[in-house]
Amino acid sequence: MDSLKEVFSFSRAETVALCILLTICLIGGGILIYEHSRQSLPPQMIFESLSAEPSSSDEEPNEMPSSNSAMAANVPPKQTPSFRQNRLRVNINTAPAESLALLPFVGATLSARIVDYREKHGQYDSVGQLVEVYGIGPKSIEKIRPYLICE
Repeated sequence: MDSLKEVFSFSRAETVALCILLTICLIGGGILIYEHSRQSLPPQMIFESLSAEPSSSDEEPNEMPSSNSAMAANVPPKQTPSFRQNRLRVNINTAPAESLALLPFVGATLSARIVDYREKHGQYDSVGQLVEVYGIGPKSIEKIRPYLICE
């Protein structure tokens, strides 16, 4: 039993060194946890969460019960803003390339071309004018039109 105690006992210097190492590890771990908790979501994740379509369980039913069908003909449907009206939209005349690159179907290269065209030719008159940018066709414009405004 005494041999076991001798093997697992620490001298005073070893005990102090062990306490210092444990304290450093605890402080370092606390700093890592604190820094991780302060980080925000990457811009791409924020944009995806804003542009995600609501699920069908969140939507209100479109039909009225049949017992109220006579009254329903005279009452306008409840005016609720649709998700598409509240979608985040980017102004193509003021947005930097980094913001445009976050849009679906637009990457870093295409966003740089949009900004270059704007700098060379002046502000866009409409979203449809993007067809003049190399790499953007009518189909591409229709895909990204809901995310863009031209002011």
